[in-house]
Amino acid sequence: MLAGFLSFFFAFVVALVTVKEISGQGLALMITPLVGAGGFTISRFFLKSYYQKQKTPLAKLINILSKKDQIF
Repeated sequence: MLAGFLSFFFAFVVALVTVKEISGQGLALMITPLVGAGGFTISRFFLKSYYQKQKTPLAKLINILSKKDQIF
């Protein structure tokens, strides 16, 4: 949750500063929420792939521990 918020906030601030310097404040306030949402979406893809990487070793570990538990 924190990673999603920080990625949205970081993309929002960077886009706000950049667009405000290039054009007016009105355009910056219209564009930056979309860029922030894009940053959030990108972070979700990264976190999903990280979750999938961690899920496989955990499943193997649970399988090994359940086999050892059956021995005792």
